[in-house]
Amino acid sequence: MFKNLKKGISFLLVVVFVLSITLMGCKSKDTTKETDSSKDGAAKEQDVKVLKVYLGGDEKEKQEEVFAAANEMLKTKLPGVQMDIEVIPYGNWTERWKLLTAAGDQMDVAWIGWMLNFDTISREGMLTPLGDLIDKNCPEIKDTIPQFVFDKATVDGNIYAVPNYQQMVEMRTGVRFYKDLADEYIDAEALEAQFTKDLTFDQEDWDALEVYFKKAKENGTLQKGPSPSISWLYKNGFEPIANQNMAAVIRIGDESCTVINRYETPQYKTMIKTMADWYEKGYIREDVLAVESSDKPRADEYVKDGNISWVHETLKDQDKKETKRANDMGNDVELTVVPTVDYQYLSPYGTSTNYAIPFTAKYPDEAIKLINLFNTDKEFYNLMVYGFEGTNYEKIDDNTIKIIDKDSYGLANWATGNTLLGYEIEGGIKGWSEYLDKMHREARQSYLMGFKIDTEPYSTKLQQIDAIIKEYQNALEMGALGSDVEAKYEEFITKLKKAGIDEVIEGFQKQIDEFLAEKNK
Repeated sequence: MFKNLKKGISFLLVVVFVLSITLMGCKSKDTTKETDSSKDGAAKEQDVKVLKVYLGGDEKEKQEEVFAAANEMLKTKLPGVQMDIEVIPYGNWTERWKLLTAAGDQMDVAWIGWMLNFDTISREGMLTPLGDLIDKNCPEIKDTIPQFVFDKATVDGNIYAVPNYQQMVEMRTGVRFYKDLADEYIDAEALEAQFTKDLTFDQEDWDALEVYFKKAKENGTLQKGPSPSISWLYKNGFEPIANQNMAAVIRIGDESCTVINRYETPQYKTMIKTMADWYEKGYIREDVLAVESSDKPRADEYVKDGNISWVHETLKDQDKKETKRANDMGNDVELTVVPTVDYQYLSPYGTSTNYAIPFTAKYPDEAIKLINLFNTDKEFYNLMVYGFEGTNYEKIDDNTIKIIDKDSYGLANWATGNTLLGYEIEGGIKGWSEYLDKMHREARQSYLMGFKIDTEPYSTKLQQIDAIIKEYQNALEMGALGSDVEAKYEEFITKLKKAGIDEVIEGFQKQIDEFLAEKNK
């Protein structure tokens, strides 16, 4: 549908262009002379190209003032280019995108977020390939943004977006403990050594972790026990195909990139049996299914008398960040974070926040130059993200600011370009940008960088598979089945196979083998 629409729009543009040339030919020479003899200012005004820019975020009262200042800045940084900006709330983006593309409205730069399937809209011709545009207009962007960032936005050999450079490694999981309990019940260093001795989280790791909950229960400090996010640890050592929720995965470090069903791995089976065992031992609350869900597995983290352990990202000074978050939520505690992985990993699937040039762009050359500014120009980026010094923020030093008014203006740094250009915020982690950049450049990379699976041939099967996973996932992974877990697990696997999981994996494997064969030529 969209490809036909694109062709129709192109045809109409050609007709309009021909008619315009014809009408221009009918004009008198006096009209041409009048244009030639017009003042320089008027001529320059006619030369200005107004780019339609669609950003993600919440509209703010003073945003037009900031956008006007940004356009004034463009007169020097990108002469002849101005922006007509519309900020679209994230919740409205899907519907707005459908309307804009169906109408063929001019979109020169558009933020493409998680609510749109990036791979699909790229393959449907909805986005403009950027490789040649970058080489022609702003090759310097590749000196600032690492190649892997462009690889994440590459579909079938073409770059279709510039992802907003931020934290892009896969989740390096760490277990959160309350420090006073951890100091009494576990040896954090020994626990980290156990967790990181290999890539996966196995029975020995679960046994070592159980000590914390066993002692907490014995001492009356269990509170609401482990968060359901503890179950995420079974994912250690695996790379998902396409996205985090995909049943098909490969093992990190497997050069053959053999596709397997994550729910048939020993690590998954061990995890669900452990959760069932912990449920029967009383570590996991009896009403876990009533208060938790796969959509909200973190309801009782950080809060007073809530979970005493949970799992999430582990980066620089994570203990301090977790403690601050708990304190901000009214829990006067310190937290200890024990990493379960000792490396950083970059996978090939796309990012959830990108700048792209839709197929309806009127000025693609100028659009890529503007995207370049968002990714390479610190002054322009910080104006767009934080607004005015003295009004929206105060400077603590050359690179650190204190936010004083975020209500009248502010865009999310992660949705507005290269976050490494941004000011550091008072109270944040010092040297964060340098840390992230170094971390990314030293991270292990997937053998599939630049590869994007084509899920379309299996869309019906994948929908059925997803429905089955949602039906069984909570009960299996939150422990509530107790001794019934094995029977329920077998039922789950049988349904996945009837829905075609093995055929999907076989099809994915064929695509991967073809990619690797071409890559290794």
